Amino acid sequence: MKSSKQKILLVILILSLFPGLMNAKEYIITDFGAVADTSKVSTKAIQQAIDECSKTGGTVDVPAGNYSTGTIYMRSNVTLHLEKGATIFGSKHLSDYPENMPDLVFFRKGIIKRALIYAENCTNIAIKGEGTIDGQGVNFQVPEGSKIDSYTVRPYIFWMIKCSDIRVEGIKLCNSAFWMQHYMACDNLYIRNVEVFNHCNKNNDMIDIDGCHNVRISDFTGDSDDDGITFKSTTGRANENVVITNCILSSHCNAIKIGTESSTGFKNIAISNIVVR
Repeated sequence: MKSSKQKILLVILILSLFPGLMNAKEYIITDFGAVADTSKVSTKAIQQAIDECSKTGGTVDVPAGNYSTGTIYMRSNVTLHLEKGATIFGSKHLSDYPENMPDLVFFRKGIIKRALIYAENCTNIAIKGEGTIDGQGVNFQVPEGSKIDSYTVRPYIFWMIKCSDIRVEGIKLCNSAFWMQHYMACDNLYIRNVEVFNHCNKNNDMIDIDGCHNVRISDFTGDSDDDGITFKSTTGRANENVVITNCILSSHCNAIKIGTESSTGFKNIAISNIVVR
């Protein structure tokens, strides 16, 4: 049997072979001033935790409790982890969602501008855990006949653009003011064991995959008022190499849709073991 000293030396040797394991750190949002009180907006504290985490790579932890935030910006090499019992609520106020103009030409550029969680040109990012993200999208209703274009004032929950190596796992997503998730021109996207309920506003899609390559969606449960899993190519980039399996989908429109708002093609898409309700 190895002695305790030998075991310690072995662990140090293994860690030295994988320096990322030694450098990975945990940043808890409450240490940066976030409070589990939805009457207070914790955007600044959560963003500070993400920005600090991105310097070394690691995990930003959201402890159990209810937190309110406006737009937060993901950074490379950051995992946002929601503990069981943790809920992030999107702010009810439009002023907490700044406008964004991605460096990418796409259909409706300059009209679609807002998201609760925004990522552009990031790599190695993840959002996971056993918690919930609630967009509180019912607060962004636009009256019929209004001169305001509702696309400009309804935030997504996720908007990720030209990112790579993305993992979304385990979490629950609900009540987006617009589409729940929009991934544009991304590579190596993995969505697993996620639950979506989206029935509080118009255009309540479940997932929109837009000109992405190497996509895996599995063990997913979703219920949406509009389209379920939707493929688009609004950027002029084709969707390629997609696998969808072991999912349960409910929709008031189309459970799976390919082709709207699209200027290029769809290649190598495999869909299996899907229940549509």
